[in-house]
Amino acid sequence: MYNERGANFLELGFDWFVLENWNVESGESLRDQHVRLGLAYARLGHHDRRPYIQRAAHFTFAPHEVPLPRPASVVPHDLLSPQEREINRHIEPLWIRTDYRPGTDERHAQLLEATGDCKDAVLGHNAAVMDNAARYSFLSAGNELAGILAFAPVLVEFQDALYEDDEVEWDDPQLQGMFLDRDFYVADARAMETGWLLWVHLDQYGNFVQTNRVLPGMLQGIMGFRSNGLTLGEMGVGYQEGQVDVRKFQGQVGDALEPWTPPSA
Repeated sequence: MYNERGANFLELGFDWFVLENWNVESGESLRDQHVRLGLAYARLGHHDRRPYIQRAAHFTFAPHEVPLPRPASVVPHDLLSPQEREINRHIEPLWIRTDYRPGTDERHAQLLEATGDCKDAVLGHNAAVMDNAARYSFLSAGNELAGILAFAPVLVEFQDALYEDDEVEWDDPQLQGMFLDRDFYVADARAMETGWLLWVHLDQYGNFVQTNRVLPGMLQGIMGFRSNGLTLGEMGVGYQEGQVDVRKFQGQVGDALEPWTPPSA
């Protein structure tokens, strides 16, 4: 089912959760209800998210065999942008910018470039960089960062046998692309000022179980470490908040950025 932007609605488990739970009589703003449902979907955990993900998978392969809980026309189809839907298919790290103060455009570009010569490999030609002031600037306020789960519900859709279904081949690439286990990076105000990105680790309920600070040049090394099965402790992270141990990267951390001060208003 295509909306006016051309994105396929009902291809994601979150779409089915929205279809079932969207309150057409709510007094909330569109964004507030979107964020609330995004958090609620995350809080379900693997087991209770499974039916929604299975419906999405079935609908992809046999749309006429999957009954709708109510007409899809009564709920918004464009809560997720085309880019956000595309992110669901990527294995690159997810990078989100939340700081849009004056002067941060150039600084943000510096952070991206500081990922080094392998920027495209690390960030998928920027496909996994979420940079949109109209959509994400509110995430910088207080404890609002959890709202990212409403824009990237894939962050809690871990690769897990709980999603397996005999009616859909488990090794199907399209199905597997829905279940990516990913932490994410945040270019927040502190990242802009210090050059150290926020690195957030999630559990299956979308809780932020640990946050650390990493240099952009560490991202490729982190990908390599994790693909080799290294734990956070082995990467020099441990379970303490703070900056990742540069020594674990044997100098392969790129050039550190100079501290930055935003221009006076």
